[in-house]
Amino acid sequence: MMGRIVTSRLLQLIKKPWYLLFICFLPICATLLLGAIVDKGQKEIAIPVAIVDEDQSEFSALVISRVQERSFLRLEYVSSAEAERLLLTNKVDSVFLIKEGFQEQLLAEKREKTIEVWVAPSTMAVGILREMIAGEVLRLTSNIKAAEEVVALFKEKKIAMEDPHFVWSEAFAYTEQQWEPEPLMTIDFHEASTEEIRGTERGQEERMLEESIQEKITEVEANGYYQPYLGLWTFFTMLMIFFTADWVIRERPILFSRIQTTYLSLPSYVGQSSMVYLLLHTGQALIAFYLLRHLQLGGSSLELLSMMVLYVWVCVGLSYFLVSCVGALGHYYLIVFLLTFCLGIVGGSFFPIQELFPSIADVARWLPQGLVLHNQHAESFLQAIALLGLSIVLWGVGIQKMRGQT
Repeated sequence: MMGRIVTSRLLQLIKKPWYLLFICFLPICATLLLGAIVDKGQKEIAIPVAIVDEDQSEFSALVISRVQERSFLRLEYVSSAEAERLLLTNKVDSVFLIKEGFQEQLLAEKREKTIEVWVAPSTMAVGILREMIAGEVLRLTSNIKAAEEVVALFKEKKIAMEDPHFVWSEAFAYTEQQWEPEPLMTIDFHEASTEEIRGTERGQEERMLEESIQEKITEVEANGYYQPYLGLWTFFTMLMIFFTADWVIRERPILFSRIQTTYLSLPSYVGQSSMVYLLLHTGQALIAFYLLRHLQLGGSSLELLSMMVLYVWVCVGLSYFLVSCVGALGHYYLIVFLLTFCLGIVGGSFFPIQELFPSIADVARWLPQGLVLHNQHAESFLQAIALLGLSIVLWGVGIQKMRGQT
């Protein structure tokens, strides 16, 4: 009898091919269409940033010119007072003030407190911008350090230098070339004292930091600040799962009381029927993962795939609890739409809410959407187990409630 319920439910769905296509492809099509619109809008909008150059030096101009090359930024060169006015009126995202003496401090190998950052409460890009500026400063200090080492080596080996400044400039220029097209990873083996080893370790840490910053900048330039596709997929998938659980409300007044009079239990009937929908939505998740991976619109790791499937299971469990709590079909549609929309906002389906409101970042990670959108955190496994367990409990509670409603 167990197989007959699953087979019967599948035959009912097969007789409605448009309904199967609706379940499997509407979330994907809506995600790709709306995601493309959002993605195009992001790439056309440059982030306004004010730059105040109090140093007016060669190095400050070099930093500004490199930052200006980033396609996602629109720089405005203003005075300190004008920058403050623009920030207060929300006409710029943030302000970077290069202090007077910037070049002198870098030449003295001191990079702390050389640039001030002013941000507005609504800023979204200050994190990557701060890292970008830090990367350019680190690049300059690394070049300066290399040039100083060359001049010191000339002096140590007593190599004649007609113009030490010329040697320093040549070494600086040569080191600068090593950053293009990307920083080199080299091994320099020699016997050294403890002090030299410590200095080498510091240099390696600086190079690793620069490479990390460059990776983040490259990612932002390629994809924008927010990849909308996975977030939109979580919204449309949850909405579809909730909507397709409406068969419970449709069949409850007609079949549920009759099923109770047979040897087939209501929990078995609802459970097996829900498994059919679970398989359909899981298939939709697999198709979505393949398309997003093939089109390079989302992650490609097996961890992401498993989290997408787990997200579907959690939503299915939640849907049968919700449908057991509502009697009218119209009320159910309204409730699940509002709930999905609210969970989508807090969970980050539409925009990176944790960037705007860091205080709710922890809450967002523990919502169902967090399985897909925030699965890089250390507690992801614990979160997945907790949400799956909760969904199973809610699914069981929902079926018991249906049993009491017949």
